[in-house]
Amino acid sequence: MNAVKSILLFILAFTIMLLLVTCTSQSRERDSKEVAEKENDKRFRDKASELDARFVVEVVSSNMAELKMAEVGEQLAKKTEVKEIASMLKAQHIDIIDRFKNYAVLRQISLPTDITPDAKRMEENVVDDGDQSKFDREWCRDIAQMYEDSNKRFNQFLPQLSDPELKDLANQVSPIIQLHYNKLLACQDALK
Repeated sequence: MNAVKSILLFILAFTIMLLLVTCTSQSRERDSKEVAEKENDKRFRDKASELDARFVVEVVSSNMAELKMAEVGEQLAKKTEVKEIASMLKAQHIDIIDRFKNYAVLRQISLPTDITPDAKRMEENVVDDGDQSKFDREWCRDIAQMYEDSNKRFNQFLPQLSDPELKDLANQVSPIIQLHYNKLLACQDALK
């Protein structure tokens, strides 16, 4: 009888541990971008402020993802040109994120604290790809695609922004983003 009780207690303890681990890992998978957007939706009642906050979240989120990919490129690239582009992207993304964080603090806009799960998967795919001889080409292709996507979203928001300071900040950053994209396309062409 004691053996049966011991086995049942073990199974119960194991089940509880499994539930705790599952719940903890699911909460870590929460998308901090979505959390920030929901907090801002609660905080900002007028459509214009809500849209401005959504834009800031979008810019910070995409720049965090591109920063992460730049760090990966800086670490794993084989060609000097690719490492140099990755280093340049890293430095400029840190600057862009800081500019938008400063704006967000003044406007009490909640921001994401980490890259999105999709960006994490993209990073993992680039890092985990078995053929390191193709890394530079695939990295340029993937990050150029990220830039194309984020540039489209950026330009969709731009005409709708209401805060003149935010418009000014966005107009300062827009040419930098375009320069990055052009450099990545040139890099991609050179590696074909």
